[in-house]
Amino acid sequence: MKTTKPHLKTLALALSFMGFIALFIKSFKLLNEAYSLDNTLSYLILTILLGLFFGSIKAKYIFMKSCHKNFRRIDGLVKPRIWDFYSLGFFIFLATVIILGASLSSWAEGSYMALSSIAVVDISVGFALFISGIHCIKNRP
Repeated sequence: MKTTKPHLKTLALALSFMGFIALFIKSFKLLNEAYSLDNTLSYLILTILLGLFFGSIKAKYIFMKSCHKNFRRIDGLVKPRIWDFYSLGFFIFLATVIILGASLSSWAEGSYMALSSIAVVDISVGFALFISGIHCIKNRP
């Protein structure tokens, strides 16, 4: 099967949505652990709302632009290959972020504030991935 530019765009969007799902699950676990340490529902709700707020800002000013930039890069490929749905630099960045996120989550165990802070970051990134993915689907060239 020949790799086409629409296939690469679909793979890029699929990875974004998989990232959203992974971060949603991870955030739920972090929030569950934080809630077990201090079962104040209002702080839990505030954490979620902060994550959604920062995620919408990240989506608008960073992730949507990044998605369109990647789509333009894909459109410029002469001989697209299956791994070209993101650039090599992005794959290195992604691996670094995943390792850092896992390390921070492990470090945060047992600390309500650390768990909540990392949950805000994870919710914001996950929500930004989701919103920008939807935006790129709707505005796909």
